[in-house]
Amino acid sequence: MEWAHAKPSPDIICAILGNSELDRDSCIMVGDTPYDISPALQVGTAIIAVLSGGYSRAELEGAAEIYQDIGQLEEQSQVSPAWK
Repeated sequence: MEWAHAKPSPDIICAILGNSELDRDSCIMVGDTPYDISPALQVGTAIIAVLSGGYSRAELEGAAEIYQDIGQLEEQSQVSPAWK
């Protein structure tokens, strides 16, 4: 697929949701930059951030949760309310 607009445009998320049976309320997007967080918030999809993209916690503000790394994300996915 080709996209008319790149992140931070929410077009990619909207296209994925529109071409699938996924419901935005049952999806969680994982990202590591502000350019991931912004479109998820615009669409209303939950966003969880990982500090692997070189951005600080402050720069990833808006994410439901922020994890140090993918390992911590995996651990927390079993217990965090954001994953329910």
